[in-house]
Amino acid sequence: MRNGNSVDFMTKDGFKKAFVWENLDDFKEKSSKGSVFYIEANWDADFPSITSITPSETPKEEFIISEYTDEEAEDLLQSLIDQISEPLFQELNKILFSGPRRELFKSFPAGRRNHHSARGGLLKHTFEVFEFVKALHASPVFGGTFDLQLALQGALCHDYGKIYEYIIKDEISPEINYWMLSAGHLALGAELIADAASRIQGKTKQDLIRLESLKHIVRSHHLKPEWGAVVAPATKEAFLVFLADYWSMITDKEAESELVPEAGFKKSQNFRENFIDFQFLAGLSDQEERE
Repeated sequence: MRNGNSVDFMTKDGFKKAFVWENLDDFKEKSSKGSVFYIEANWDADFPSITSITPSETPKEEFIISEYTDEEAEDLLQSLIDQISEPLFQELNKILFSGPRRELFKSFPAGRRNHHSARGGLLKHTFEVFEFVKALHASPVFGGTFDLQLALQGALCHDYGKIYEYIIKDEISPEINYWMLSAGHLALGAELIADAASRIQGKTKQDLIRLESLKHIVRSHHLKPEWGAVVAPATKEAFLVFLADYWSMITDKEAESELVPEAGFKKSQNFRENFIDFQFLAGLSDQEERE
C-alpha cells in the first residue's frame, strides 16, 4: 500500500516500511498489491529508501509467517483461559473465545507492521502481556498490590477488538477494516465484552462492577487519547495492562529498527518523557482507593 512515496511491504522477517524518492512512476508500473519482487534498499537511515525493484516469481506463500502451528495456538490460548479462576470471567470467556472468534483470535496478527505482525501475532502478544502481569504479581515487592484475576482477564482480552480491526484476504497483508476505523480496537473490544456479558444470566451488582472495571482496562490500555486510548487508566490494573502492553510492543523484534538506541530509541522516549503522567495516574488511583 502506498501513501505518496511511502511503501509498506512484507518480508520474510515481517512488515517493513521504506520510501521511494526517485522513479516513483517506474516503481508503480512494476509493483502491485500482492505481487512479489526483489528490493534493494538503503536501511541505515531514519527514512529507509528503495533504490531498485525487480519482479520475482517466488511464490507469495513463502511470505506467510506463523508464530505457531494450529495445535500450538490452540494449546496456548486454552492455557491462558484455564488460568482465569473467577467464575464471572470464566463464563465471559466461554462466550468470547468460542466459534469463529476463537479461530480469528488464534490466527490474527497484533498489528500490520509495528509489532507482532505475523500470523498468530495477536496470541503471542497477548501471552506476553499475560506473563508480564503474572511476573509482577510473583514479585516479593509488588505481589498482592493489585487484583490478579482482573489484571489477567484484562491482559487476555485487552486487544480482543483487533479481530475486527483488520481484514485478512490472502494471509500475507492484513488490511485495515475501514468499517471499524472510526471505533478503534479499544472501544470495539469493550463493546464486544459488553455484548458477551449481556448473555450471562444472574449477574449481581458486584459482577456488573467487575465487568465495568474490565471494560475500563480495555478502553484505557493505550494510556492517552493521542495514542488511541478512549480514557486514561484510572486503576492499578488498567495501568499495569498498559505497561505490559507497551513492554511487549517495544521488545518485539519487529520494532527494533525504530527502538534500538542506535536508531534513537524513538518510541520509548515517549515512555521517559511521559513518566510524570504515570506518576500522576498512579497517585490518582491511590487517591480514589482512599476515598
